[in-house]
Amino acid sequence: MYGYGAQQQVAGFDPALQMQQVNGVQNTMGMAGMGGPVTHGAGMQMQKPTDTQVPTKVLYIRNVADSVSENDVMGLCSQFGTVSQVLLLKEKRHGFVEFMTDSEAMACHNAYRGNAPMVHGRPLEFSWSGRTQIEKKHDPADNPPNRILLVTVTNISYPVTVDVFTQILNTNYGPIQKIIIFSKDQKSVQALIQLPDVGSASRAKADLDGQNIYANCNTLKINFSSSQQLVIKFNSERSMDFTVAGGAPQAADPVQAGGGLMPAPGAVGGPSGGFMQAQQQQQQMPGGATLRAGPGAPTMGG
Repeated sequence: MYGYGAQQQVAGFDPALQMQQVNGVQNTMGMAGMGGPVTHGAGMQMQKPTDTQVPTKVLYIRNVADSVSENDVMGLCSQFGTVSQVLLLKEKRHGFVEFMTDSEAMACHNAYRGNAPMVHGRPLEFSWSGRTQIEKKHDPADNPPNRILLVTVTNISYPVTVDVFTQILNTNYGPIQKIIIFSKDQKSVQALIQLPDVGSASRAKADLDGQNIYANCNTLKINFSSSQQLVIKFNSERSMDFTVAGGAPQAADPVQAGGGLMPAPGAVGGPSGGFMQAQQQQQQMPGGATLRAGPGAPTMGG
C-alpha cells in the first residue's frame, strides 16, 4: 500500500477551482467543466467519458502517455484519499487506480470527470472501472526456490533447442530430468526445465542468469517456476522427459547443429565468445579433434 493518505490533503482544496500541474503541464479545472466539455491547454475540447459502470473503489484511466509513471498517477489521486494500488498497461494506454474506500474513489472521479488533467502532454481521463479490486499479474521473480526453472531467452540469433540446454546444464547442474520449450512471443522463447533438486536449480540460476549463450546474443533470464511438476506428453525437439525409457537425447537435426541459416557460433563468419564457445573450447582435444558435449551436440574444429 502506498503511503498516500487523506491526511495529506491540501487544506481548503477545491477540485473545481484548483490548478493542477503535473510535470510542468497545467490544467485549469473550471466550474463549467463539471457539467460539460472543458477546454484544455491549446484549445482542445475534451468530452466527458462514457460512464455507465457502478461506482466502486477502482477507477479506470485511459489515454495514458508512455512516459507516465505510477508516481504521476498517485500524485494526482492521493489528495482525495489513500491510494492502495496503481496498475498501468502502457501498451494499451490505459490503467486502474484503487482507493481504500468507494467514497475516496468517488471524490477523485467527480473532480476529474470531464476535467482530465494533462499528464506528459495527454489528458488523463477518469471513469468507473466496474472492478472491485486490482489483481496484478504474478511476477515470476517472486517465486520461492524450486527445482523447476523458468528460463526466458531473448536477443535470439541461433536456435533454442533441448540439445543446447543439455550442453549448458548437464555438466554442472544436471542432468536435466524434463524440459519443455515454447514460444513466449515473436522476440523470445521460454523453457521450463526440471533439475534433480532445488540446490542444483539455485546454482544454475545464480551462475547463468543474465549470461549470453553465444557472444552478444541468446541472452538468458532465469527465474524459479511456480510449477511443482512437469508433465511431458511426448518427446520431441522442444520437449523431453529424460526420466522414462526413450528419453535419452537423440541426434540433433543437421541443419540445427550446423547453425541453419546462420554460421555456427565460433565458425567462419560467426560470432566468437559466449557460453557455448567457451564450453566447446574447453572440450577441444589435441590434434584438432573435438569432444562432443553430449549426443547430437554441435561440434567445432576438425
